[in-house]
Amino acid sequence: MFNRIRQLWSDLRASLWFVPGLMIVASITAALAIIDVDSTIEVELLAAFPRVFGLGADGSRGML
Repeated sequence: MFNRIRQLWSDLRASLWFVPGLMIVASITAALAIIDVDSTIEVELLAAFPRVFGLGADGSRGML
């Protein structure tokens, strides 16, 4: 049983899609976490870190 799991893990790691799949899962998780943090941010935190959270649409447009 253990050898079968070890072989499955080895085959999975050798697969072409293993690392990109992990990156997709990590990016979706990060996006959901950032959306949750953004919805619960306090006004004081926006004032304390204006470059991180307080740019708004004008700042995003300027960056583009």
